[in-house]
Amino acid sequence: MDENRSQAYLELIQSLLNSPSGEEAQILQANLDKLDDGLTQILQAWAIQTLAKVEPEQAQSIATILFRFGNLIGQFTLGNRASNLEEDAIASYKNALQIYTSEAFPFEWATIQNNLAIAYHERIRGEKADNLEDAIASCQNALEIYTREAFPFEWAAAQNNLANAYRNRIRGEKADNLEDAIASYQNALQIYTREAFPFQWATIQNNLATAYRERNQR
Repeated sequence: MDENRSQAYLELIQSLLNSPSGEEAQILQANLDKLDDGLTQILQAWAIQTLAKVEPEQAQSIATILFRFGNLIGQFTLGNRASNLEEDAIASYKNALQIYTSEAFPFEWATIQNNLAIAYHERIRGEKADNLEDAIASCQNALEIYTREAFPFEWAAAQNNLANAYRNRIRGEKADNLEDAIASYQNALQIYTREAFPFQWATIQNNLATAYRERNQR
């Protein structure tokens, strides 16, 4: 990668860091040519170097921005999908986890783990079986903090994500995976009731029906 290209990536990162909240999408849209593998590489190197040098309070602020960047890039609909929607988001979440540890920031750590699970589940690159295993592991990490009693809504969301990963899982016995998926969907429905969360309830009911149908076909 030439120096000019590296500098362009760094300038994009700085623009995102310094931009008012809500303007990030406009910046990304103006820099579609930079939403590629090079941005992932530079972002990773920049995060490692920067987080090691700054004070803890500033490191936390940067980690928050990295987390927001991961969310934003994961929802961005333009640019190269394989690089834009997955690789940059995954790199941003992993960088944020350098600061948001389970010991120091348990809720934030769990939130990032849950978002990382979604990114792995949707990931195009890499082996699909490996990505699904990473998605399952990240959901299980999140559920160490997201208990039904302490964080019911977040617990239900993680249970739903875990169910989706188990339903699509390649490794292990298919019958066992379907049973795990069904159990997690049923867990999620304890919170996602028809009255309180009609959209989520309907979505999970549809996924649950698919899991039951696949189970009956075996």
